[in-house]
Amino acid sequence: MESLDHLKKEVERLNVELDQTSSEKKQAAQYGLVLLEEKESLQSRCDDLEALYENTKSELETTREVGSTGG
Repeated sequence: MESLDHLKKEVERLNVELDQTSSEKKQAAQYGLVLLEEKESLQSRCDDLEALYENTKSELETTREVGSTGG
């Protein structure tokens, strides 16, 4: 009987450990999704800023060309 009690306690301990590990895995997955969403958002912002930079650079070059030919 003592061996059976020991096995029951071991099964209970392992179940608790499995629940904890599953919970940690779920939290890690959720954190990973948050990071991916944040990365996507930052990449989009970076793309927008790069486009704005290129447009501004083009406008500056056009302005310089007009200024140098019009003077």
